[in-house]
Amino acid sequence: MDKEKKLIILFIGWVLALSFLVFWGPLAMVPFAMPRSFWYTVWFVLGWFVPSMVGLVLIRRSDGKQGIKEVLKRTFDVRVGWDVLLTLLMMLGILVLGQVLLSRFSTTCFDLNLFRRQSARLLPLFILGPLSEEFGWRGFLQPQMERFFSPLLTSAMIGLIWGIWQYPLFLILGTVQRGLQMSFIPSVVQLMLLSMVFTYAYHHTHKSIGVSILIHWIYGYALLVLSMGRPNIPWIEWISLIPMLLIAVLLLAETPFKKDKRA
Repeated sequence: MDKEKKLIILFIGWVLALSFLVFWGPLAMVPFAMPRSFWYTVWFVLGWFVPSMVGLVLIRRSDGKQGIKEVLKRTFDVRVGWDVLLTLLMMLGILVLGQVLLSRFSTTCFDLNLFRRQSARLLPLFILGPLSEEFGWRGFLQPQMERFFSPLLTSAMIGLIWGIWQYPLFLILGTVQRGLQMSFIPSVVQLMLLSMVFTYAYHHTHKSIGVSILIHWIYGYALLVLSMGRPNIPWIEWISLIPMLLIAVLLLAETPFKKDKRA
């Protein structure tokens, strides 16, 4: 087996094993009545850093110090062309506007003030998500998988792995996923579609990890707030995927997807 393929398998295996067996899996079995100690919180937070930790360890193992230097270079390189920036902002607008319009067809009206009221979550969401994950997903896994698969298929597979890695969060009492009673399958589909946005930015920003971190932060905050303000109607989580699906369809006409001969 090729060295690169082994690294991909090692990354996926370690990320899922640490999530299910070491960090979040055991926390999912802690009774709600048990007091949340300092060490419980530390263990929960450490679980968020698994993708980045595993990714950096494998980069150091395969490429040495030069690999780490290259990662740092890609992290601080946040140059974005105006066309790419406008595309990303347009996609974000579609996401928010789509949710607002969906609310209009229900008995509730989406409250845009939620974005202001939930702003205290911005700092935690920058650390737990963008910083704790992107050195793994886009820093390590994206370039490794694109050695063997098309950008489109890579996006779908990273989104799938990303979603499976988060599964224990749907079982841990006190998490957003458990608190909002989110369904697992629609959430995975959403991450698979969202990964196309990351792939688009990845190929238009010199593989910048810094830009991926910023996208993860902004889109993650938007998706969280939109989930909180979602109307309570049947199949709403599936219906709410429509704006994200529209974004994915629009991105299929963009580089790298339109020039993808392997997809």
